[in-house]
Amino acid sequence: PGWMISIGMEWFYRLVKEPKRMWRRYLIGNTLFIKHILKEKLVALYHYKNTRPRVVFRDLL
Repeated sequence: PGWMISIGMEWFYRLVKEPKRMWRRYLIGNTLFIKHILKEKLVALYHYKNTRPRVVFRDLL
C-alpha cells in the first residue's frame, strides 16, 4: 500500500504477506548487514582515537 511506502515500511508489509519467502532476507540479511556496519564503525573509531596527532606546546611556537 502507498501509505506504507510513504513511511518506509513496505518491507514489513511484504514480510507479513509472504513470511516464508521473505523472512530470511529481512531478518537474517539485515541483521548481518547491521553487524557489519557496526563493526566498521567501531574499527574506524578505534583507529581515529589511536592516530590523532598530538599537539605539543613547542609545536605552536
